[in-house]
Amino acid sequence: MALEVKTMFHKYIATKLIDMINQVRESNKQPYWNFDDRCEILVENWETEKAKERSKKTSKSLMSNQNGLGLYQHRAGSRSYAKVVDLLVKKTGGASYIDVLRETHQKPDGSFVDERAKQINII
Repeated sequence: MALEVKTMFHKYIATKLIDMINQVRESNKQPYWNFDDRCEILVENWETEKAKERSKKTSKSLMSNQNGLGLYQHRAGSRSYAKVVDLLVKKTGGASYIDVLRETHQKPDGSFVDERAKQINII
């Protein structure tokens, strides 16, 4: 049990750290919590051709219209799917894959955010 909690904690912290670093990259300003030399290393990395190419490839993938279903969308916001599962378990006592899908891809009025989510829900 203790190992499971520790692993969940590390995953949570890693996700938060990634979010914080992404905010720095987008704002292009040094954060209060980072040292000068480390911030310079991050900026130097982001300026490499490899990092730029990876960013371009990821952006293209996220903006793709696979199988004519449009862009992939969800309503989870900045919450990870693990966090959505935790919230559903607290709220309802359980969380299946379909429960998570509905929570993250279905609007309050019952409609779906995209055609892909609608098709998956039908299955």
